[in-house]
Amino acid sequence: MARPENLHDVQFNFFEDHVSLAGERVQKAVKTSWAASFGDRVYPKIKGSLFDPLYSTQGRPAAPTNVLVGACILQLLLGISEDELFLRMLTDLTIQYALHRTTDEKLPFSKVTFRRFKMRMIRYYEVSGEDLFQNSCQEILEKMKEEEKPMTRFLRRIGRLSVQDLYSQSRREAGKSEETAGDLPVNGQENQSEGPEETETEQGGRKDETGTGTNSGGTSGCADDA
Repeated sequence: MARPENLHDVQFNFFEDHVSLAGERVQKAVKTSWAASFGDRVYPKIKGSLFDPLYSTQGRPAAPTNVLVGACILQLLLGISEDELFLRMLTDLTIQYALHRTTDEKLPFSKVTFRRFKMRMIRYYEVSGEDLFQNSCQEILEKMKEEEKPMTRFLRRIGRLSVQDLYSQSRREAGKSEETAGDLPVNGQENQSEGPEETETEQGGRKDETGTGTNSGGTSGCADDA
């Protein structure tokens, strides 16, 4: 599968591009929330090329890496389920701002694609011992430090995220407790992260290799402190 290009690499003006009728107070609330810090300082620093080892040089284009990584980071920081994440990508202005999206856009990837991306990172770590997700998060943090701007606790937490967090979160999604999850096996040890096969249609008309299906919604939640 070919490595996808970053989505929205060009300068993004959320409220000019947005088709919603957000009033001034709503706009101000978004611009002063955690979402503005993430959308302005974190999302543009996600480097898709760090994840080149997960993709082949041939094949059809996959989902944009920077959106997948940004969604992974947000899910961990906000402590929300996949269902809630996908619902909020469609309905929540803060999530949309953070990931440089607008309400008229189709989601750039399906739940199956999102899960497979996380599984690719987990399996790569198991085989190579290299944590691409952690490397990306730490690079983002270092770049923010170079800006010499104040960082909230919400932003500082990014530097502590790792593929182990993705593994634990995936186990919780599968209904397994933290106690039974354990640590990730590395370098040929038994793979405990395998999940059930699922099928689903990707947004925008593309299909995953296994077939078709639909997304489901969830309940909304609130962010950590900005």
